[in-house]
Amino acid sequence: KKKIDMIKLRRYEAEKLKYYYAVAECDSARTARGIYAQCDGVEYEASANVMDLRYIPDEEVFTDPPTAEAREAPADYASPFFQNHAMGHTNVHLTWDQDDPR
Repeated sequence: KKKIDMIKLRRYEAEKLKYYYAVAECDSARTARGIYAQCDGVEYEASANVMDLRYIPDEEVFTDPPTAEAREAPADYASPFFQNHAMGHTNVHLTWDQDDPR
């Protein structure tokens, strides 16, 4: 059986999380400041990852189309539980072949 380099595996699993971002458009600067004050630096569930919020200038242009868009959450929406084993545990598991829980 081939031995897995746990340091490389941990780095790989952690790096996968850097590929995603979201953009939220607010109705006012006051709303944006409130969201920033309450959410920046907060850990997402048991992920060992903290939210890193940034202000985006109004003149920013995104060249790639969004993969999803929402105006509000569905009434029956429940956030999937997300846990990042690469950052929060000593025993890391390769998740490449795991199904997306969504």
